[in-house]
Amino acid sequence: MTAFKSDKYLKGIKSEARGVRINCNAGAISTNKRGTYGNLKVWYLPDGIANIISMHELEGMYRITYDSWQGFYIVHTPKGEVRFHKDKQGLPYLNLNKSSEAAVMLLQREQDPDTMGEQCKKTTLVQTV
Repeated sequence: MTAFKSDKYLKGIKSEARGVRINCNAGAISTNKRGTYGNLKVWYLPDGIANIISMHELEGMYRITYDSWQGFYIVHTPKGEVRFHKDKQGLPYLNLNKSSEAAVMLLQREQDPDTMGEQCKKTTLVQTV
């Protein structure tokens, strides 16, 4: 599940008939608002704590490897590698405000004819807590 707390990244935020309820250690939050970020349809959670994309969705767009000695995930984009380091709890994160180059690499999904075939361009933003 992908959710964004910031509407500055989203377009076309609309209410939907069916919403989503998310449970976490801080409690539960519900929303029926959805928007788009590039080609990605995301839930809009203005009371959330971060912009989050599932690793499963990211894997569908990019190759991801893990360096267990250095402790980071590497997202291989057409423009270069983006590294997600782990926090104290072991969760991968990337501060997009401090890593503008990495943000650009994740946002600019280019079609690679050798690996993409006829698939369309996709866009994603990743920030985890």
